[in-house]
Amino acid sequence: MKRDAADLAVIYENASIVFDENPPIDTEPIFYTVDRSAPTVVVVNATQLQSSTGDVLVQFDTVDTGSGTRSVDLYRVSDADELSLYRARIDESAVVLRNLPADRALRMAAVASDNVGNVGAINADDVFTVIVKQPCPNDCSGNGDCLASGLCRCASPYVGQDCRVERSSVVEPPILEISHPNMTTVNTPLAMFVSARLVRESVENETLEIRLFGFARGTVFSKGRTVKDVVHLAEEDFGVVTLTPPSEFTGILIGTAEAVLWTVDHTSSRSVGVSVSVVHPSTTSEMTSVGDSTTVSALPSDGWGPWSEFGPCSRTCDLGVHQRSRTCLSSSRCSGDDVQYQLCNIDQPCPGMCSYVAPAEIYLSVYSYLCKIRLTDRK
Repeated sequence: MKRDAADLAVIYENASIVFDENPPIDTEPIFYTVDRSAPTVVVVNATQLQSSTGDVLVQFDTVDTGSGTRSVDLYRVSDADELSLYRARIDESAVVLRNLPADRALRMAAVASDNVGNVGAINADDVFTVIVKQPCPNDCSGNGDCLASGLCRCASPYVGQDCRVERSSVVEPPILEISHPNMTTVNTPLAMFVSARLVRESVENETLEIRLFGFARGTVFSKGRTVKDVVHLAEEDFGVVTLTPPSEFTGILIGTAEAVLWTVDHTSSRSVGVSVSVVHPSTTSEMTSVGDSTTVSALPSDGWGPWSEFGPCSRTCDLGVHQRSRTCLSSSRCSGDDVQYQLCNIDQPCPGMCSYVAPAEIYLSVYSYLCKIRLTDRK
């Protein structure tokens, strides 16, 4: 044994086979290369894959002057510089580390082994750090920086979660117009005025609709198409819509009306709550108190029940109409109207707007007069 042989020294050996009578035969010479040096490994790249949320591609470059590199082991390095094996016997020049935690700095080190068992050492310069960032929506559309938290920091003038929309092209929500009585009786349909409009002229590839949702199961609307308990009203459905409460339902029927504007690259909406009291016919008559704990119903002489409170304004801005209703409690026909209308939002113009389409032509002249006053005041 030549234990003192230098690294990479070549040791030659041969032998002869000696026979009793025949001449000896010499074997082919053999040689050994002494490999006393450990292989080295350098991490040349550690990149997060864009197609995943926590996968990192790590690429190695190994060098061994003797028997050749057999494999690479990956260790995790703690804050106290303690090593723990993370991945063993990597025999490729690259490996994908999957499902790494986000927003945490992982210190790691690679160690190479050669084919005769020599193992490399870890120096301070061999430690590398991997940080997995949360992916940003649409990679911020190329209009901003992706922060480690997964949020986009948009460059001016872009806005939105993915920095896709220019600030100058932000679409204002549509104006929602809705009016309805606050009360109806059991199993009695209720007429609602439901409409929406834009605060500007419409353009191509825009869709305006109203969604009605959140109402008790069994509520039926006379118009629109229903998809998963949401009623979608197209523009041709705007106007008077009949709401029928669920059969034998009593109490407060609540839901939401939402006007939605769909454009090629943006969606904007405006919503308002809808609340209707559904009562038995006997409870809509006037109530007269007798003593402290007894109440009795007194039927009005004209057969009408009391007026409900005025409902919400048909518009969120600009002149609108709200209405109230009453129920005929007489067995014979009652004389008079069951619905009354009243102007609302007289002093709440929409920004930059001065137009109105009233549900009844009687209000057109009144609104035109008020609109002229506003225009004069602005001058």
